[in-house]
Amino acid sequence: MDYSHSQWIMFFFCYSVLGWIWEVCYEGVKQHFFINRGFLHGPYLPIYGIGAIIILQITLPHYEHKFIVFVLGMLSASILEFLTGFLLDRFFHLRLWDYRNCFANVGGYICAECSIVWGLFALFLVYFLHPEIEKAISALSPKLLDWSAMVLTVIFTYDFADSFKNASGVKTLLKDIHANNSVMDKLSDDINNFIGKLAFASDELKQNLGNVVLEKEKPCFDVREKLSKKARMMTAIAKHRGNLLNLVNYLNQKADVCLEHLEKLKGKKIITANQFTVMKDEINSFKRHLKIAEWNMAALTEKDYKTAVKLIARNPGSFSKQFPQEFDALRSLGSHK
Repeated sequence: MDYSHSQWIMFFFCYSVLGWIWEVCYEGVKQHFFINRGFLHGPYLPIYGIGAIIILQITLPHYEHKFIVFVLGMLSASILEFLTGFLLDRFFHLRLWDYRNCFANVGGYICAECSIVWGLFALFLVYFLHPEIEKAISALSPKLLDWSAMVLTVIFTYDFADSFKNASGVKTLLKDIHANNSVMDKLSDDINNFIGKLAFASDELKQNLGNVVLEKEKPCFDVREKLSKKARMMTAIAKHRGNLLNLVNYLNQKADVCLEHLEKLKGKKIITANQFTVMKDEINSFKRHLKIAEWNMAALTEKDYKTAVKLIARNPGSFSKQFPQEFDALRSLGSHK
């Protein structure tokens, strides 16, 4: 096991790529279309590379004892899988896999079945796969080996940094969407409560409010159109953002109707000047808060949505425990096949 640093680096990339190929093929069979698995842009899944390196480091000294290789491989890979899942959940509010419905699972991050599979993988890795990978890597000249390791490390580091930023962006987007939804729910309750205060002469008010209609959703694309997956996703995102702004406009029109009705009540001297002033201030305050909500929604750009939707679509088993509804809404935007 006397390998150079460059050899270990190349082993890491080989197993990361092989893990990516496995995941892509597995999900491709399940979903019936290509999915670039993981949260990195490149064709590699570092959890497989790191897992393979850890397994090799721990098990190769016990090469003569297959049962020990199985147990150590199972334990080391399971610990890595648990830590990776826990940290993603803790810092990004994302779960890229979920074993909660599996037997003997720990927090949904690992389960007995997958741990056994990791142990079997360790046997396959140590006795069958690694000897072949070792031969291929050893056949490279030292200079080519060092340069290849350096170039791949630079590419991977840039990819990881950019993907880390994207994952952080998904976390921020989920929090912002949740906050915006909470604000809109409160504003909807506020305007309905205010309408309730104007219960007198309500027939006229209801008639006027009946003319305020929330613009209906329009199909995001014609089913007869041959649009690419990217075009369909962007169209769905644009429609989603448009619907949110339509809701803002709908509530704003309701407030305008209430103001007009308030003026009539004042003119008919049904309410006092003081009551008029208090109610008018309440409605104007509502409209200001509504404008702020509109600005906050508009601040979430199509690029923000695109990054999150693509990341979620690449991990079909992913979910967010903290923001489940917002996460599912984003997932639906990328489900147009």
